[in-house]
Amino acid sequence: EVFKLVGMAAASDLFSSRNNTYRIDSSTLWENALSCGLAMESIAQKIGRDEQEYYPLGLLRSMGKTVIDICAQKESESCRYPIATRPPLLQWEQDSFGITNPAVAGFLLSTWNFSPETVSAIQSQYGTNPSSPKNEAAIVLNLAGSLAELGRPLHGESNYWISFEEHSEELGLTAEDIEDTLDSVRTRLEAILTSVED
Repeated sequence: EVFKLVGMAAASDLFSSRNNTYRIDSSTLWENALSCGLAMESIAQKIGRDEQEYYPLGLLRSMGKTVIDICAQKESESCRYPIATRPPLLQWEQDSFGITNPAVAGFLLSTWNFSPETVSAIQSQYGTNPSSPKNEAAIVLNLAGSLAELGRPLHGESNYWISFEEHSEELGLTAEDIEDTLDSVRTRLEAILTSVED
């Protein structure tokens, strides 16, 4: 529980300001991060993996967006995500900044001495690198991102989520496992948000 509280505090601090580049308010970023962390933890339990290893992946998966936003503060309005047309996120980032948010996050995590598996999971979370070897944590992270989007979506990500059916087959999960994870995330997120408000 202490581990989770520290992670929550870190994510809250990381996403404490509105991200103008991506046009996302701070509460949405934080709640999406928490939802992903909780989903990662729940799925890890179901597939017999270390929940303390998977939980931070969910919390930190969008940290590259925060770094890009900081670097783009002085850029013009043309460097803000165009909500009206909603282009695929990674292509828009590459065209606008020459780098993507998972690449930035992976670079930071590698400099902070996170394991190569963790770095790879963050970098492959959108399932867009077919040349890289299969990374189970990246598959779980993609699933967690899609579950978080059902309640706390982030602009431009929806076309990167792989179907629940494909995830279930790859991870050995049932439809009931997915539904149970979603219910658990919603219940626990609501409890966390209520406790913070109190």
